[in-house]
Amino acid sequence: MLKKSLLSIVSLTLIYTSLVLALPPKNFDEAKKVASVIWSEHRETFYCPCPFDKHGIIDFKRCGYTPNDMLKDKRISWEHVVPVSWYGVSLECWKKPICTTKKGKTYKGRNCCRKISPLFRQMEADLHNLVPTIREVNSARENYQFQEFYFEKNREKFNFNQCPVIIDERYRLFEPPDKDKGMVARISLYMADKYGIDLGERQYRMLTDWNNRFPVSHWEKRWNNKVALIDGEKNNYIEQRGATE
Repeated sequence: MLKKSLLSIVSLTLIYTSLVLALPPKNFDEAKKVASVIWSEHRETFYCPCPFDKHGIIDFKRCGYTPNDMLKDKRISWEHVVPVSWYGVSLECWKKPICTTKKGKTYKGRNCCRKISPLFRQMEADLHNLVPTIREVNSARENYQFQEFYFEKNREKFNFNQCPVIIDERYRLFEPPDKDKGMVARISLYMADKYGIDLGERQYRMLTDWNNRFPVSHWEKRWNNKVALIDGEKNNYIEQRGATE
């Protein structure tokens, strides 16, 4: 009897998982759950290569990163490589207080768009744009534009903690490590094409250069295929390059 019960539970779990993976997530909360399944075979934080377990708990001892708040930062954070503000800023719900609370107070921004904009919910839940990161790094990156710093003194000045990223708070710029630049570029270019996001001429040229300079890894290729099984669309910037490492 116990075996039958366990088999039933396993069967129901498999059915639920299949259903989840068969449909695009409707909102950001659903997207994070699906993303955790997709990344289950590559449990390593983006930007800073720290391993994490099936519960999303990061093993900082194995990557040499020491967060300022071990309690808050122990779990992975799901980052939008292309920040939500980059595409939300074009929507009325982001710019104007057109939403109203139960008490009659008007508001705008992310919460308003989540409430009334199907397009925003789709963009925020797009699995092609979600990667697991350390919360502290995600928070520090904010919505800074991507940049490439050429002088070693700048690298020493802005290098963030023990993570090989460069964050320039004064000019609000962010440089990912070389290992992630290609993927960052292909995600950004895909999102810009799909949602009409204006990356700006300088950043567009740099991201195009990153796409050309940094090859697609086997995991990036597999990740693209796994996401496509759910939302029915591949990132063509990844497809066109092919995996070379």
